[in-house]
Amino acid sequence: FVDCVFMNQSQVALQINIPASPPGEVLPVDIDGTVFRNAATGVEINDLGFGANLDHLATGAIIQNCQTGLRINISGFSSQCGMTWDRCQIIGAEVGVEVNRPTSASVFAMTFLHCDIFATKDAFAIQGSSIGATNLNIHHSNLRGGPGSGNHAFRSYPSTGRLDLAATENQFDGAVSIQIGNVGAKLLAHNNRFENGPFTVESTGPSPDFARN
Repeated sequence: FVDCVFMNQSQVALQINIPASPPGEVLPVDIDGTVFRNAATGVEINDLGFGANLDHLATGAIIQNCQTGLRINISGFSSQCGMTWDRCQIIGAEVGVEVNRPTSASVFAMTFLHCDIFATKDAFAIQGSSIGATNLNIHHSNLRGGPGSGNHAFRSYPSTGRLDLAATENQFDGAVSIQIGNVGAKLLAHNNRFENGPFTVESTGPSPDFARN
């Protein structure tokens, strides 16, 4: 989808359903310079996996005034899913980015570069899986959650979820709550600004050894 405009859809402006596919098949989905306005959900990606490898790239996309900006549902058990959002904006949403993968065993990698995600509730909310790794990279981006208790600039859960998070050169405006499991979990935060909310980390693993250089 290149330079398209989606407006006033009653449910989902753009829904992408990835079916079960032969093992190893790569399924590219690209969004370039496309605008989504005034829908319940701007973009929804449903990846059943079971063999397919999702390769998703969005560049310069704008999502405005949608209840949920970007929703990702991952339920695969043998796929490797990857997506990158570069220089995109999600503005005026209740939830900016929502990731759901409670029972997925696939490896899922996400990267957000130079993005603005402004929401009235959660700017970024990710439900991890205890049996599948989620690798999340956020760089040079602005995440703003809603004011008040229960709203977040960034939130990951549950505490058993396998999450590797690398966040560099970002601004987080609002509460940040990170829950990560004890299997292969890594957390890197470098040159970020956290303001207007508490910053909490919870892990089900042993007490970490903190290192500073």
